[in-house]
Amino acid sequence: MVDRGTPSQLGSSGARQMNDELLTLCLADICRGNKAESFANDPAGTVKEYGLSPDAEKAILEGDVVAMQALGAHPVLTMYLARSMGVSPSEYMRALRPQDQDVHSSGASAD
Repeated sequence: MVDRGTPSQLGSSGARQMNDELLTLCLADICRGNKAESFANDPAGTVKEYGLSPDAEKAILEGDVVAMQALGAHPVLTMYLARSMGVSPSEYMRALRPQDQDVHSSGASAD
């Protein structure tokens, strides 16, 4: 394995890229990989193993797909996590829409 340094050694853009990679790895492992059972039994302990930022840890543990994607998570992985947490596809899509957006609205005012 290549030593990429620590986030503090890499500067802000390097730290961001490293955290994105760790977030992706964590989500892949807990959704489709060897950490699924561990995550089911001890979510906080499992996520802590990856050395993620506090914001990323919080987003995963709370199932906050918008925050995870803002932090660089791939949408497919956030969808898998949401499913594993019992979130329906419609709830997942609602979470990604801005709160004031109505998908059935044509944009015209109904007087």
